[in-house]
Amino acid sequence: MNVIQTPAEERSSYFITVELFDEQGNKVTPASLKWKLTDMAGNVVNNRSEVTVSNPADANVIALSGNDLAVFEDAITYRLVTVWGQYYSPSAGGNVDFRQQIKFAIRPMIG
Repeated sequence: MNVIQTPAEERSSYFITVELFDEQGNKVTPASLKWKLTDMAGNVVNNRSEVTVSNPADANVIALSGNDLAVFEDAITYRLVTVWGQYYSPSAGGNVDFRQQIKFAIRPMIG
């Protein structure tokens, strides 16, 4: 699991860049890419259960804002972005499935 150290601000905007690397460490462009946003218990946040990236690139930016970053208590809240799909691997001779999770914190607005 990847962990982003810079927290998001509640109900602000937050951008997560997703880059994939093959088994030899080379950057790859996924053939397909989807993502979802959940809390740490696995509950889907803001109906973001299966968002398709229409034209995946070698660096894909997931933009979160508003209700994606809502918190309901005066404590730091954590969320997970799960990305999955396929990329072509010459060494495997075809498409390979991938799945990653990215954890980040949301700092609540006080007052």
